[in-house]
Amino acid sequence: MHNLLGRLAAEQRPKVQALEWADNPARERLLAAIRKLRPADREALLLVHWEQLTYAEAAETLGCSVNAVGIRVHKAKTRLRQVLGTETVAGRAVPAVIKPNGVSDGS
Repeated sequence: MHNLLGRLAAEQRPKVQALEWADNPARERLLAAIRKLRPADREALLLVHWEQLTYAEAAETLGCSVNAVGIRVHKAKTRLRQVLGTETVAGRAVPAVIKPNGVSDGS
C-alpha cells in the first residue's frame, strides 16, 4: 500500500510543483508530521484527502469498513494537530490549520 500511495502522489504532482514543495517550510513541516502518523492512519488520510476517494472507496482499497476509515482519518487529523501544534509568526503564536486539501496554513 505504501508504494502505491507514493506512486500515486508522484504521478499526480508535476516535477515543478515538487520543487515548490521543497522550498516551502510549512509544507515540509506538514509532510514530516504526516510521516509520523501510524501507517494505517496515514494511508486512510492520504486516500481520503490527497487522492480524494470517498470513505467507501478508501475502505474498499484498504480492506476495512467505512467506519474504520472514518476513525483512522479522525485519529490522523487529531495527531497532526498535536504534532503541528502552534508556530510562532512575528513573535505571536499562530495555530496550525489543516485545510481539507491537506495543506497546512499557519496564517
